[in-house]
Amino acid sequence: MKVQIEYIDYEIELLKEHIEFLKELRDTESSIIESNKEIEHKRAIKKRLEECINSIDKALNELGDTERKIVELRYLEGEKHTWKEIGSIVGYSEIYCRKGLLDKSLNILYENIKKLINRVE
Repeated sequence: MKVQIEYIDYEIELLKEHIEFLKELRDTESSIIESNKEIEHKRAIKKRLEECINSIDKALNELGDTERKIVELRYLEGEKHTWKEIGSIVGYSEIYCRKGLLDKSLNILYENIKKLINRVE
């Protein structure tokens, strides 16, 4: 999501440059209006993605250190670790990590994200 936000920022800058180019060419007003609408649309997408990231970060902060580490290793880091690797890293068995700690972590995340979504609505 963070990469998407950076890309949206890049697209916004390109659109701003395009608007300036159109102004210089004295192109039609409708092209400028359309580009401005696209910028606003991109900004809305960026804002929503930032809200999602903040919600996920807040929910992750509710987890204990071990639970958070399991979620990060399995889902958030670039390389998806195996349950055996995760168990070795956090010092628990593969099965306990996969069943016990992950279920607990996902329930905590679900409840916290649900609360955050209800606040937004």
